[in-house]
Amino acid sequence: MLAGIAAYVKRVRPGVLVIGVEAEDAAGMTASIKAGKLTTLDQVGIFADGAAVRTVGTETFRICNELVDDMVTVSNDEICAAVRDCFEDTRAMLEPAGAMSVAGMKKYLAARPADAETGAKGTHVAILSDSSNIEFDIFRFIAERAAIGEQKEALFALHAPDESGMFYKMYQAVQPRLVTEFVYRHAPDKVATVFMSIERADELRPISEEVDDVIKGLADVRVKAVDITGNELAKTHARYLAGSRPGVIDGER
Repeated sequence: MLAGIAAYVKRVRPGVLVIGVEAEDAAGMTASIKAGKLTTLDQVGIFADGAAVRTVGTETFRICNELVDDMVTVSNDEICAAVRDCFEDTRAMLEPAGAMSVAGMKKYLAARPADAETGAKGTHVAILSDSSNIEFDIFRFIAERAAIGEQKEALFALHAPDESGMFYKMYQAVQPRLVTEFVYRHAPDKVATVFMSIERADELRPISEEVDDVIKGLADVRVKAVDITGNELAKTHARYLAGSRPGVIDGER
């Protein structure tokens, strides 16, 4: 699709910028253009499976390498946010690969000032594709990750004293932010492991500032917090973290 659109647009309107979009964990074209030669990825993520290949086509690469102006890579969370954007605007549910262009356009424009030449005052078009190749079970994942992709929520791993009233102290420390998720595991050493998702209080502030405030506030109540919003493995693990951890008795497991 990128090669075909680039070939047509550059022939009709050479001054129009053509920007390609790939998932961060399946960015074969981005890697190839950067290297100046066809590059094979060691592995690819399968969330946006409609656009996940280890090696892009030879002719496709030749055309894109010559005509495409830039490439943008997006995270799974940013793709989820784009899927939700498309649904809210059109009530159409796109598969992840189909909504990647919206995620890429949002990221591309957010990184550029709104000036007359390259900013948001120009006309920007996202070309979407959809084969309805999406499993029903993935809807929950998309709904949970969309807020993170929009930078409205942040996820933290906490080590907190396992004592009565600790949740109340943590909640007071992060107010006025809303706690949207709280997953807890007891530990024998009286230090609980907690995964907590927090919604930012001020949409005008960068999410990084909110994260810093949360970490400082929790430190005041003896809770060590680590921002894991960008850690894919940790976020997946948090989904299945619950209950108590088995203890060790007399050296037996």
